[in-house]
Amino acid sequence: MARVFATGKLAAMGSVGILAVAGFVTFYLCDVPRPRQSFQPTRQETSSLSQSVASEHKAQEEAAFWGKHDDRLQWRISWTSIQHFQHELHKVADVGTLARSLLGEKSGKRRGLTLGCGPMAGEYPMLKSFGVDSIEAYDTAEGMYQKFLEFQPNPEIPVTYHVMDVNEIHLEEGAFDVIYIQHAYHHFERIEHVAEEISKALKPSGVFVITDWIGPNFLQRTPAQLAVMNNLWHHMPAKWRTDHMGIVHSEPVVPAKESLSPFEAVRSQEIKDVLDARFEKRMQCVYAGILYPMFEGFGHNYNESDPVDLAWIQQMWTLDRLTAETGAVEPTFMNAVYTKRMLNGRRLQPGENSLLSQSVASEHKAQEEAAFWGKHDDRLQWRISWTSIQHFQHELHKVADVGTLARSLLGEKSGKRRGLTLGCGPMAGEYPMLKSFGVDSIEAYDTAEGMYQKFLEFQPNPEIPVTYHVMDVNEIHLEEGAFDVIYIQHAYHHFERIEHVAEEISKALKPSGVFVITDWIGPNFLQRTPAQLAVMNNLWHHMPAKWRTDHMGIVHSEPVVPAKESLSPFEAVRSQEIKDVLDARFEKRMQCVYAGILYPMFEGFGHNYNESDPEDLAWIQHIWALDRICAVTGAIEANFMNAVYIKK
Repeated sequence: MARVFATGKLAAMGSVGILAVAGFVTFYLCDVPRPRQSFQPTRQETSSLSQSVASEHKAQEEAAFWGKHDDRLQWRISWTSIQHFQHELHKVADVGTLARSLLGEKSGKRRGLTLGCGPMAGEYPMLKSFGVDSIEAYDTAEGMYQKFLEFQPNPEIPVTYHVMDVNEIHLEEGAFDVIYIQHAYHHFERIEHVAEEISKALKPSGVFVITDWIGPNFLQRTPAQLAVMNNLWHHMPAKWRTDHMGIVHSEPVVPAKESLSPFEAVRSQEIKDVLDARFEKRMQCVYAGILYPMFEGFGHNYNESDPVDLAWIQQMWTLDRLTAETGAVEPTFMNAVYTKRMLNGRRLQPGENSLLSQSVASEHKAQEEAAFWGKHDDRLQWRISWTSIQHFQHELHKVADVGTLARSLLGEKSGKRRGLTLGCGPMAGEYPMLKSFGVDSIEAYDTAEGMYQKFLEFQPNPEIPVTYHVMDVNEIHLEEGAFDVIYIQHAYHHFERIEHVAEEISKALKPSGVFVITDWIGPNFLQRTPAQLAVMNNLWHHMPAKWRTDHMGIVHSEPVVPAKESLSPFEAVRSQEIKDVLDARFEKRMQCVYAGILYPMFEGFGHNYNESDPEDLAWIQHIWALDRICAVTGAIEANFMNAVYIKK
């Protein structure tokens, strides 16, 4: 049986700002667990419906847990202690203003209801802002009425507290003008029953407002959250990874289920769908798929007056919004305003294709490589490539323009200028670039026969003399100090002896020379990292069929990852090591990494996008912005690099 505690109308309480009560500051964990380096959430934990676990014993445990819980430490270390997040969330997720607008002018008494409310630290001020004249409050734990009186010694609105298991609630029909739930719904197991009772209890003109956890059951992490979080964590200094006990965590923290209350997020990942099916949605903002895993338990480490801390906070906010808006990473929280609904191929798994390759060089493979590229036709590839999308080309030019810097470093021309290119194919891009560098002659090396003839198709009457050499670049030996500028375009990832080639380039470069490269530095054999794969899977399932249709008209239900056997023998054979090899041997003057998302999402599907179509262009712009913030923060591994090096 429910136990009831009531207050009378007493002295007036001071006004409370809406932001402070909007429901962002009372998400609870118990102690912050030590890092669990081997943790991987299971499919059952992160993506399947939980089994029913309701029992009288568990309900009693839940009540006892929250009855003795102290929120004060949690508020101090929470991600919501960071004011920038509060400020930005208020712009995009302010449920209070809309709810007050929907409630309209007050006529008669207004009744409010809150469920799973604890001491009502946030619920009471929010319901007060809605103009209620009385509040019915339900919670499973004893002692919450007393805690409420610590926050509000003299509440001016009468509050009736009911102590009971909310899963068993039965509410009066059409009784309430406004129902507000703040970070409590994820503790209910009978989420359908509670939703139906709320719908029944809401007046026809009433408003249901909720801010809650909708992330993985038991506060775990989805594959995308976990992969991105791991990448970000290893870019962070120790001061940001230190918990309130002074422990520096080398791995991200995921709470152990046994540390949680019995019903903590027991069916949380179903909440949004359950509510959307039963109410009319007036506003809904989902968020914190990045913010919560990264900052929860570590909020106290950030000083928003420190430019470095603030820059990281701002970058993480941007990343969080983009991943929420595109569906790239699943959100963990939802703010929503509802009204009464009136009648009248196999999915790839993270990590599957991202292991380091073994060395496969052989004379036979070198011959295969030459034959593959000798008969390859680039024209179709260019039409369907991600680079066929002009917005990407335009934006890349702003951030990754190697040509302008290289020309500046080369300076005014004095004497003959020699250029070199390796693995150049028909030089469709290499020749114009080297010409722009003011070279007077070009030495070109490629493994495949027939490339000189293909070059002459592009340039029937070349102004600059070109000498083509057909040989395996892995075995190259270059003249010392011979070249003013060396340019490699999407070829270095075909070399296996990447250290040897780098040393030959360094040897061949004049002291004043410039080495320019644009190349694939992503996973070996054009595969995907765990983070790329997890995010790509999420994005793919938000895309209409028109964007998932290949050049043969086949609609792909799953993202495409090339089979190794379809590639040339040396395709990206040691690509993920290239950046480190070059950085160690040259002085870096400029470097931009990118396309950790662009390439997996658009490669082979570029022909589907019409940049004059507002829907297509909006998606292109969203994914570009997401790609940049992921590259800048290290959230997703980049696939390409544009760089300008000089001799060390």
